[in-house]
Amino acid sequence: MDRIGIIIRQLPVYEREDKMIKLHFFDYGNYDLDIEKELGIQNDVIDFVTDNIQNISFDSTDNEFDLEDNWIFWFKSDSENETLDELNQLISSRIRNESTMKYQITIDEM
Repeated sequence: MDRIGIIIRQLPVYEREDKMIKLHFFDYGNYDLDIEKELGIQNDVIDFVTDNIQNISFDSTDNEFDLEDNWIFWFKSDSENETLDELNQLISSRIRNESTMKYQITIDEM
């Protein structure tokens, strides 16, 4: 199965404190989604990201419709575009070949 990762860059926003990086993992219909297993990592996603990318800090988690077939992680960074690229490289390099999990990374206004 092909790995699918989506990066969406939004138009520049001049109020820096209102921008956050949204990392969204999903495998709709798989209510036992285990992101750590799909990435082949031992620690949790938050530690994995913050340990491997400089200038990023964790803010919060969420999911769509309160279902456990998707997870959203919100991060802050001083250089969102660079961090977005690093995050995409990190995640895409770790997803198991047979994984059906997808992910999307966006820079969103809060």
